[in-house]
This record gives sequence, structure tokens and C-alpha cells, in this order.
Amino acid sequence: MIDNTDSFGYWVRRRRRALDLSQAALAQQMPCSLAMIKKIESDVRRPSQALAERLAVCLALTAGERKDFLAAARGQQRVDALLLDQAPVLRPAPLNRLPALTAPLIGRQAELTALAVLLASPDVRLLSIVGPGGMGKTRLALAIAQAQQIQQPRAFNDGIVFVDLAPVASRDFVVLAIAAALGIDLAPRRGDTRSPIQQLLEFLRPRQLLLILDNLEHLLKDSVASLVLDLLNGAPSIKLLTTSRQRLNLREEQLYALAGLHYPMEPGSANSMPNEGFAATTLLLAAARRLRPDFVLLPGEMDSLGQICRAVEGMPLALELAAAWVDTLSLSGIAAELQGSLDLLASDLVDLPERHRSIRTTFDATWRRLEPAEQEAFMRLSVFRGGLTRAAARQVAGATLSMLAQLIGKSLLQFQPALERYQLHEVLRQYGQEKLAATEALDAVKHQHFEYYLTLAETAAERLFGNEQIVWLERLETEHDNLRAALTWGLAQSVLTEAVARLVIALAWFWRIRSHVLEGLIWLEQAIRLPGLTTATRAGVLYHAGHLAWMQDDFAGAQARTQESLRLWQSLGPAGRRGAGYASHTLGMAFYGTELRAPGDLMAALHSFQVSEDLFAAVGDVWGVAFAQQWLAFVHTAQGDRVAALAAAEASLAGFRQIGNAWGAGLTLGALANLKLQAGDLAAARDLAEEAQALRRQIGHRHSLGVILELLARIARKENKPAEAAVFYQEAILVFDSMGNQPSAAQMRAALAALTTV
Repeated sequence: MIDNTDSFGYWVRRRRRALDLSQAALAQQMPCSLAMIKKIESDVRRPSQALAERLAVCLALTAGERKDFLAAARGQQRVDALLLDQAPVLRPAPLNRLPALTAPLIGRQAELTALAVLLASPDVRLLSIVGPGGMGKTRLALAIAQAQQIQQPRAFNDGIVFVDLAPVASRDFVVLAIAAALGIDLAPRRGDTRSPIQQLLEFLRPRQLLLILDNLEHLLKDSVASLVLDLLNGAPSIKLLTTSRQRLNLREEQLYALAGLHYPMEPGSANSMPNEGFAATTLLLAAARRLRPDFVLLPGEMDSLGQICRAVEGMPLALELAAAWVDTLSLSGIAAELQGSLDLLASDLVDLPERHRSIRTTFDATWRRLEPAEQEAFMRLSVFRGGLTRAAARQVAGATLSMLAQLIGKSLLQFQPALERYQLHEVLRQYGQEKLAATEALDAVKHQHFEYYLTLAETAAERLFGNEQIVWLERLETEHDNLRAALTWGLAQSVLTEAVARLVIALAWFWRIRSHVLEGLIWLEQAIRLPGLTTATRAGVLYHAGHLAWMQDDFAGAQARTQESLRLWQSLGPAGRRGAGYASHTLGMAFYGTELRAPGDLMAALHSFQVSEDLFAAVGDVWGVAFAQQWLAFVHTAQGDRVAALAAAEASLAGFRQIGNAWGAGLTLGALANLKLQAGDLAAARDLAEEAQALRRQIGHRHSLGVILELLARIARKENKPAEAAVFYQEAILVFDSMGNQPSAAQMRAALAALTTV
């Protein structure tokens, strides 16, 4: 099919791709359905006026460009007036990264209005929604964010980003969590001496952005407030919206205390009104009808409805839990259960702060109504972080599908169909952990959790080198919070040193491919200090530590650790050949990196890669052979031997394609494209580079995507297509800027400036 280059849909598609946006990402930013974007780009449907205006913002058009764009969208002006081929200046689209609300927000209109006014105030840069767990702070923050997202004109031109801090164990990981939510790669690069927080602040500084930091309370003792202050001072155009059970105690903080939903007062009190029409009763009835669509109020139950709402003081989570009993109790029975729990609370928990009593009341009443098997499953499920799969629930918690359904029916668990995952509300998870900690089973369950994720990680490590690579990378990314929890617990167990080190080794390639370099180094440094490791395990930890040191441009550290790893692998004889092949490879990378700084080590690099290739061939490691050949191509290129470089690169590509490894093939295709460019074969260079671009985009390795875009720009220049070269340079700038890679972005800007002055 030949594209109609004069069509509006074609123009939108080209602009979207230039901004490195998928159709799904653009739909999320609008927001609108994915189907709508597809219809617009295929010219099946023209956007409405309102949709076109939002589309202009998401496609980063200037005020001057929007007039022509809106006219073209309505068919009142020719599309060629938009000057697609004139290389328009591209800017990043808004970073709108919000999880979807799983249920409609009920009864918070006054709060939404008040928060919108506070966010609009130039005097408010830190707005904290404070209240006890279960009050709906996260849901309210997401609702105000969604409202801000579609507001015109936009208050936050560079977007709104949500950061879930509930799974984050310490302040050290907060910066990494924020960077991950923003899409920034904090891995150090050659010539970049900035610390992670400096990289984060430089990324945020020019942006007008709302950053939502959710669930801060458990980090307050870890000096997270000082980090919040650094963000405010270092990035003067951003605003922070936080949710916490406690205030941050910063002078800059504007507090918004969140109470329960409006509920009926006692009959006969000065403020009493009929029980209908209150937000709390509306939520309770809606939750009951989700469980029982035929649910109706029986005669005489209106008073019980009010009693339930008063007992939990309008707390949303407590109301939803109470509503889960309607399949076994009448409303009067639910009210009686809650009253009994209140009596217990008054006698047994007199030291509990008043604001926490309503949720504890509901939890305790819910707990007493669970069957022993349900209590056991709920407690065990509380060890998971960031959700879980059905298989994990069965193996770690012994929870069958019917048991999961029972817990969902009681509002203790949520199912996410799109992800095929189950999720516990954070407050419920903490309650379950308290119950589990009161038994003797806590360590045993956490050990089962650890063993499950060790098996998962080691299975994934083997799959990362074949045609299932992308699937397993995504699976590890989804399970990252559980993997962190397993590592944290395992490191505290003196009898699990070997197993913990194995888990770190199993995750090391994932950390490298997905650019979690700093996090990987944190875990590897702890693994190196573990006592009593077997020779092979210690050699593996040292190999990966050396590899990540190379990624930080610490070539001396890389050589030292890799040489120690190589010595250990060699001491194992034939059993250590494969490990020695990897260690020799990284040693070659370290020599090659040194060569880029000081001449003299190319021959040492060449020898190391040749040794690596031979060792991999001896054990039948196709991926390893292709990996060694890829780097031999780099060395031959640096030596000026194009014939040898081309032969090595072609052999490498054949190996990666044989096993279906997209990451390795994408990198080798770039090397081949560069060689073809040097030989003057522009058509072959473009074909190879475009294939490399597609694979790198698919794998999600953004740094290498930026590199291939720069190569495409150089090819376009050789083809005498300066406008197209400019578009590629601008795309590369957007990619590098989006991941916080300022040195590479600066190089692309210099190349673009040189192009426009020719």
C-alpha cells in the first residue's frame, strides 16, 4: 500500500513517529481511544474541533503552527501547507503517565475543586493530601491529575507523572523510582560526571510538570523530605502533589487534610438529614450492587445504612469492605457487626488514634468473618509487592482460583484483566502483614516468596538470549517490585547468601538491557560482600559487577573485577569455560573502552574477543559467539580493516537471527549499516539502519535508538537530504532528552546546528 503523502492522517502519523510516540502513547496523552488514533491516521475519521486542539498540543505544535493544523484537520486547508518536509522543530510531547482509575470517583467534587484552586495558585508548589490509610488519597490524586490533563489551556505543558512509592524500601531508591516513572536513564556515560540527583534535576529544571509522589509516609524517617526540598529548589517550574498519612513538615508544604465522605448524622441531631443523597451512602450502595446487581434497600433499612456510614466515618475503603458482606448479611446485620467491633476497639485499642479507628474497625470485623482458609490465604498474599499472578498465588500462598475469587468477592483483592494480575490495596496489604507477623509463618512464607522469584529470575535469564527475549524482559519489569522485595529479605538471611547471589546474577542482564544500571550496581555491591559463596557464584557476581563498571566508564574497575572473575572461572577447568568466555569478553570491552581514551590496547581487546569466541564455540553458546563477533567487528572497524569488520558483523547477525535475539541483532545491524555507509553503499546502509531502528524501538533500548537515529541522519546527509537529516537529528535529541542523556543530546544539537548553517 502506498501512503497518500497529501493526507492529514499521513501527516499526523509522521509527526507522531518523529516524536517517538506509539499510537497507544498518543492515545493515552490525548486522552482518547486507541481506535480513534488509528482512524485519524488512516483518514477514516477527521478529529472534532476539541480533539484536534488536544492533538495539536500532544504533537508539540507552536501557537503559529496550530492555526494551519486546525484548518487542515477540518479540511479547510491543504495538508501540504503544514510543511512536513521542512523539518519542523520538534519538541517532547507531554509526559502524561498516569495509571487508570479502576472505579469512578464518588462524592469528591468539593475536594477536586479545592485542589484545582490550590494547584493553580503560583504560591503553592508542594501540595500534600494527608489522611489515614483507606481514605482515598491516591484515587483523589489521580482524579485531579486526569482533570488537569484535559484542561485547556494546560496548566502543566510538559505533563503529569505519577510515582508509586509504596514498594520503595529506602530513600536510595526514591530517585530511581522517580527517574523510572519519568523515563530517564540515569546510567553514567563517558564524560558525564553528574550524580543521579543532578541528572534528575537537570531533566526537570526546564519542564513545567506536575509530579505526583504517592505513599510517602514510610519514607519520612529516611530523610525523604530533604529530597522533596531538593526537587523544589532544583526545578523551579515543577509542582509536587504528594499523598501521605503524615505531613512532610516543610515550610513550603500546603496541607490538604482528607476526611471521609459526607455521611448522615445521628437521627434527631441538629445536622441530621434524610439518609439519601450522601456521598457515603451512594458509594456503599454502588459497591453493594457491583457484588449483587439486584441489591435493593429493604423496608426499614435506611437507618442501618446511616449506621454503617457513621460507624466507618465515611471512609471509602471501609465502606467498600462493608458492602462486600451484602451476600451474607442484611444491612442491619452489617451495622451490628461493626458495632461489635467498635465495642472491642473501645476496650482493647484505646491507644489507637481516633482517626485510624474506623478503618481498623472495618478490617477487624472483616477479618472475623473470614473462614480460616481465607484468613490464611489473605495473610500469605500480603508478602507480594506490586501485584501477583495466579501461578504465584498458588505456589507462594497456596491460594486456588476459587480462593482468589472468594477474596475478590469480599473486596480484599482486585483483579486486573488486562495484565492478568491480582492486586492488594496497600493498606490491606499492610494489615495482612501485621496478621502474618503475629504468627510463626512469616519467615516461611517470605522464604517461599523468595524461592518462587529466584526460580522465575533464573528461568528468565536463560530466555533473555533467544526469541522470547522481549516477553521475558516485560515479565521481569512487571515483577520488579517483587524481585526487589525478595532481594531485600534474602540479604538479611545469613543462610541464603548463595541463593541471594544467584538471584542477583539472574537479574544482571535484565538490569543491563533495560538500563537499570545504578540499581544493578547497588545489589551487586552487596552480593560481592556476601561470605561463603561457591567459586562459580562468586565468579558470576564479579563478572556482572565488572560489566556494569564498564557501563559506568570505570574501565580500571571493570578490568580488575573481570580479571578476578576470569581467574576463578579458569580454576574450575572445563566447567568454567562458558563463564570464562563472558569474562574474557568484558575484559575485551574494558580494553576497547580504554583505547577510546588512550591508544595502545586495541590488540589486547582483539585477543580477548578472539579468546571469548573460541570458548563460546567450544561449549556451543551461539549467542556468546555472536556477541564476540559483534565486538570483533567494532575492533576491526577501529583498526581500519573493513573487510574483516564486515565478515565479523555478518557472522554475528547470522548468529543472533538464528536464535531470534532482537537486542543483539539490532546492535549488529547498526554496525553493518555504519560499515556500508563508510563504503559508500547508501541504499544498503539505509535499509540496515531502518531495520535496526525498528528492532531497537521494539526492544525498548532507547540509548541505542538515539544512536541509530544519528546514523540515519548521517546517511540522509550523504544522500543530500538535509531536511530529512534534520528530522532524524531532532528525533535523536528528543530520545536523548527524554532519558536525561544530556551529553548525547548536546552532540545532536551541535550536528543539527552545523547542518542548518551549511
